[in-house]
Amino acid sequence: MSGKPHIRRDLTGQRFGLLLVLGPGKHIHRERPGKKAFHCRFWRCRCECGNETEVALGNLTSGLTISCGCRGSRKTLGDRRRTHGLSTTHVREYTAWKNMRTRCYSKKSPEYKNYGARGIDVCERWRNNCAAFFEDMGLCPDGMTLDRIDNNKGYAPENCHWVSPKDNCRNMRRTLMLTFNGETKPLKLWAEELRMCYETLKNRLDRGWSTEQTLSTPPLAHDMYRVRYLTFDGRTQTMKAWALALGMKHLTLAARLKRGWSVEEALSTPLQESMRR
Repeated sequence: MSGKPHIRRDLTGQRFGLLLVLGPGKHIHRERPGKKAFHCRFWRCRCECGNETEVALGNLTSGLTISCGCRGSRKTLGDRRRTHGLSTTHVREYTAWKNMRTRCYSKKSPEYKNYGARGIDVCERWRNNCAAFFEDMGLCPDGMTLDRIDNNKGYAPENCHWVSPKDNCRNMRRTLMLTFNGETKPLKLWAEELRMCYETLKNRLDRGWSTEQTLSTPPLAHDMYRVRYLTFDGRTQTMKAWALALGMKHLTLAARLKRGWSVEEALSTPLQESMRR
């Protein structure tokens, strides 16, 4: 059966090399006896030199054709397909660019629901140009990842920076931010600074406590076994680290605190004496 098939991927407005796609062009349909019919979609493009031409879909998306011919035809096939070379010379930056596009435009990506489905997109300058992305963002520092400053806006030079994975997680939409004493921080950061258990603070908020109550009220006696950090003899460590250093079980140390022992008593009392008490 002849006729033009439905256009599954609209390239209108996208740029490939020097070519700007204007819209769909001709469609070639050829019946082949004993074989599957041949289909080829062409797209009308305007080159930066001003000429207009029609290019096959495969030649555009593979990078085989990047101009109307004004750049000459002596380049090898490998040179034509090698649009930037960053995939081998700057792997981290290229991977960040590739993943950025995938989560915004690939519906098969597990992250699409949090990005593309929410309207998060990639600016026109970066969408099909990894070299432009690298020019704007520069080298990715060791241990850093790509992050958006405003989570409700897309990927663009003015809204992106390199941050540590920890800071990136804190900037996620689901991160709970609290303002206390004029400072706004994620709840997990408040828990670390106040040496309190994150779950304790979260449960307080879920029970309707105000931010001031949540962050200013010390742990209750029955919550002490959940405290993660203990300070003793000028050192601050997690309860599990203290238990390991003292050669006792973590649950033993937690039970002491639950019974109302002070931190000094819990950490300095030998096990045998503890049993006599």
